[in-house]
Amino acid sequence: MPWLQVDAGLRDHPKVLKLARDCNVRVAHACGTVLSLWLWTLVHAPDGDLSSYDWEDIELAAGWDGESGVWYKSAVARGLLDDGEHGAQIHDWEDYTSSWREANRAKQYRKNKRARAARVRDNAARVRDNAALSHDSAPDRQTDRQTDRQTDRPYLSSDAERLSGLLESLIRERRPEFKRRGKWASEIDRMIRLDNRAPDEIEAVIRWCQADDFWQNNILSGSKLRAQFDQLALKMQQSGDVSDRKFRETMANWMEKQAHDPD
Repeated sequence: MPWLQVDAGLRDHPKVLKLARDCNVRVAHACGTVLSLWLWTLVHAPDGDLSSYDWEDIELAAGWDGESGVWYKSAVARGLLDDGEHGAQIHDWEDYTSSWREANRAKQYRKNKRARAARVRDNAARVRDNAALSHDSAPDRQTDRQTDRQTDRPYLSSDAERLSGLLESLIRERRPEFKRRGKWASEIDRMIRLDNRAPDEIEAVIRWCQADDFWQNNILSGSKLRAQFDQLALKMQQSGDVSDRKFRETMANWMEKQAHDPD
């Protein structure tokens, strides 16, 4: 709530005494009208600029109930109001409100500081939550090995072999000297069996990522493909720059299937 500083000598100030004489009222009455105007201004014109109001509005704000125009003319004549080319202003308004403005700035600074601290805490919490989510959603290699042992699979699916060969061939088109490391077909087989990825979906993502200037240098193994698959699929859907016919057909089929069966 705004407030102003009032000097104890206001009641006996020469300007107030002359205002009382001009208006033919008691000094306490004249002092009260000045304070009434100041308090009204603090709420409705905090900068002390009354140019948006006429002399009748100002007399009403001061609580003047005597002859119209008398109070306003005296206030201007005695230096309580400055009546310039663009309208009236409270004389030396900054002197009465400087303490409040300083206190208000200090209050706003403390408020902003608390808000910044809250944002820092919220951001830190989001980072922790995202890290936990990423950890939970990342493929669990230990679980994969246990599941493989439990199912006792004697061979890998033909789709896994084909897709791992596709990934390698697309990489070798750019980097003939490339040497495969790790069991790519096993990773892709797990994508199909454990992650519930459709072979057509995997093929579409392989073709897209190996045509993308950024991802073609980052997806160089089956494990990388599996770890980044969700992000790659999202980027693929957002991308409209597709030149390979086989890829376009595969992606269209996959997206149509997603539209009918998003799970």
